Amino acid sequence: KLVVQEVEYATLGGRKVRGHLARPLEASGPLPGLIVIQEWWGLNDNVRAMAERFAGEGYLVLAVDLYEGTVATTSDAALATMQAAMKDPARLVDNLRQAHAWLKGAGATKVGVVGWCFGGGWSLATALELGDGTGRRLRVSLLGALPANVHELLTSVASVAALSLEVATL
Repeated sequence: KLVVQEVEYATLGGRKVRGHLARPLEASGPLPGLIVIQEWWGLNDNVRAMAERFAGEGYLVLAVDLYEGTVATTSDAALATMQAAMKDPARLVDNLRQAHAWLKGAGATKVGVVGWCFGGGWSLATALELGDGTGRRLRVSLLGALPANVHELLTSVASVAALSLEVATL
């Protein structure tokens, strides 16, 4: 059994951003957090369902909305929406940074990140962007483009290829 709800986790340009939060109903004590990053379609029911599956495994999960409310239903619309979002990568990073802070503020003991397709590349970028200074980071990229600074990723984090879902500190 889960608790699921839509939450405001970020403010970008004065606009509130909502995401899908899921956690186990009967969790005792703090949980590890997980940021779930959408495919190129946006924060749709499929991504919400995946967030809930992770929550069922004992995580405090926040599925973020990098498109800020837009959900595509055709490939052409998904491509156009993704391209529009990618015109301001700093805004996407800020969105993810605020998601991380929101989870930590909600009591997450550690925070990992997972994404598919468009979100796969952003899960790698997020792992590079955020950290607590320990050098331990978890990310799982499922079919995503590599960030431009992939050399830094490959030389600084040895666990890129490990697809373990044991959440390490991000």
